[in-house]
Amino acid sequence: MTQTQILSAKRCESHFGKARTSRMDQRSADGIRYERRLSRSLAILAKEQGLILEYQPWFEYKTPVDITNYCAPDFLLYEPNGTWVIVIDAKRSFYPQALDKLRTLYVPVVSKSFQRLALVYPLMICRDLIPGCPKPIEFLHESITTPLTSVYHWLGQGSLTW
Repeated sequence: MTQTQILSAKRCESHFGKARTSRMDQRSADGIRYERRLSRSLAILAKEQGLILEYQPWFEYKTPVDITNYCAPDFLLYEPNGTWVIVIDAKRSFYPQALDKLRTLYVPVVSKSFQRLALVYPLMICRDLIPGCPKPIEFLHESITTPLTSVYHWLGQGSLTW
């Protein structure tokens, strides 16, 4: 998948309400519940490390064909001074297409929306890994030192390791 060319990007209001697991199939509902548990654990980690966590921030972006689109990565985790940003995609099960979307859409949009020259790093946090998945990192901070998209294995309970 090639990187989406982003001409401009900015924050915007949410375009959807909170996902209701009662209206979903079991697999989708399990994924949303995993994401919400991760949200609570990331909030604890962010507070302990003095970082800022945003849950489902919405962005409006324009492409070269002058189409306005919208997207919302699952999480942004960053330093208060904004020197780096980790764009986090939460997935119950790893799958490569989500990794492509993280690299080719979310990272360029977040990069364009941060007016400062923040370094933006992709990170996928998964419960279930599959054969062919990149080797998971042991600590979340490794995602800002790894040149490729990092994968972190979290089972959905317990603390995250910075």
